[in-house]
Amino acid sequence: MSDRQLILVTGAARSGKSEWAEHLANQSSKQITYVATAQIDPDDLEWQARIAQHQARRPAQWRVAIAPTDLCKTLPRATPRIAF
Repeated sequence: MSDRQLILVTGAARSGKSEWAEHLANQSSKQITYVATAQIDPDDLEWQARIAQHQARRPAQWRVAIAPTDLCKTLPRATPRIAF
């Protein structure tokens, strides 16, 4: 049996999803893989600043998977598989 757990946090724009997910992850004693779904828009400085804030909040030991367009393909690769 695997000890992997997936928690998907959803909600409206600017509703605090990321901060809540980060709080849950910080409460865990497990290895964390943060799946970032934002796509950088080179013409939107406000959006770039928000992404930078998210990046700054993440602990250095968290793994990060970037999935701006295809979350379904990224999730299976986001954490190492455990073989028995």
